[in-house]
Amino acid sequence: MNDNSELFPLDRDGEVERIVKGAHARKKQKSHKSIFAVFIVLFLILSVGGAYTIYTNLQGGKDYTGNASDSLDKVNITIPQGATVSKIAQILLDNDVIASTKSFIKASDDNPQKVLSYGTYVLKKHLNAKNAFEMLLDKNNLLKIKFTIPEGYTTKQIVETIKKDPNVIATDIDAAYANIANYLPLEANGKVEGWLFPASYDFDYNITADEIFKFMINKTVEILKKHSVTPDNYESIITKASIIQREVRHKDDMPKVSNVIDNRLNINMPLGMDSIVSYGLNGGESNSLEINQSDLDDPNAPYNSRIKTGLPPTPISSPGEDAISAAVSPDDGSWLYFCTTNPDTGETEFSTTEKEFNASKAKYKQWLSAQ
Repeated sequence: MNDNSELFPLDRDGEVERIVKGAHARKKQKSHKSIFAVFIVLFLILSVGGAYTIYTNLQGGKDYTGNASDSLDKVNITIPQGATVSKIAQILLDNDVIASTKSFIKASDDNPQKVLSYGTYVLKKHLNAKNAFEMLLDKNNLLKIKFTIPEGYTTKQIVETIKKDPNVIATDIDAAYANIANYLPLEANGKVEGWLFPASYDFDYNITADEIFKFMINKTVEILKKHSVTPDNYESIITKASIIQREVRHKDDMPKVSNVIDNRLNINMPLGMDSIVSYGLNGGESNSLEINQSDLDDPNAPYNSRIKTGLPPTPISSPGEDAISAAVSPDDGSWLYFCTTNPDTGETEFSTTEKEFNASKAKYKQWLSAQ
């Protein structure tokens, strides 16, 4: 029997070593293939996602999914006058309201007949473009400074009314009011009473306090010019109208009161109107202060119309257009007296004699006793 041990030595330990090394090599090779496969899959996912993002941006832009009810994160957005849709989209993107300008422009293109207004809006962050566009169309989201000044209010009452608006900074109003004489016409002689026109105002959120007062004063000048009042008569007409505004409620009675004022002035008769006295006693706070006999007897009180002749030193309220019109165009008549016989209804009687006037006062006292 041939001995082949020299040709094929039986090295068991070596054989095992070769088998083990081979197994490790195959396992390592398989691991490398797995890792490579993972990288390939991730690359494909990222590539597809990137391609989808690019495609989305080209088509309509990235977009958030949120709507107004989803977000509590409010933000004030100011749209300048004359801003293009692209400019508005960029402003919204810069404030994180929308995800892309393209999505907003597409939302605008889908609403070609709807035009956005300039101003400051209350929006929310992370809105889908369509919802953001709709919120800008909704005027309820437009920040405004709104207030109503009743006819016959004094300047102090007007200032306090303006400061009640939640979008107004009270200290700004006070600072502007301190310099309000700079905005008055020369004919006002630096006296602001009567020059802030009473009306309902709806201002842009970004208006300054100075601009508010300028606008109200200019409105008064506009009404005066409308009724052909010359500048040299501005203050006297405003003063006369301010008294008319405080004395009677109904428009038809205003030209009659205007006639009474003129008739008394023409004969140098004191106007004798309590609204004037009350204004002087109350320091211009209002025209509704109780008057005592001692007040009426005071010869030094500048607003004591029971003693003083002529118009009061200043207007006593801010008159509306009806009162200004009546001051310019009084009724024809010889009335010297009038009395509101029923304050509930505003019913007022006019008379030419003191006897008739006393009869009207008796009716007022009868109404008063029934209260």
